[in-house]
Amino acid sequence: MLGATSASAEETFPYTYEAQGRVIKVERSGDANDGEQVDYEYDDAGNRTHVEATGEATP
Repeated sequence: MLGATSASAEETFPYTYEAQGRVIKVERSGDANDGEQVDYEYDDAGNRTHVEATGEATP
């Protein structure tokens, strides 16, 4: 696999879900990308309308 990397054993990706079971937040911790977060918003029909990434990813 070219460019593939494995997650550190210390790295976590907790997901937060809304009442309808859709992901609304993914956080990353325990690695160089600690504090990176992605938030999702949906319209009334359940379509994803907005994605916002915060924090600083480290390649």
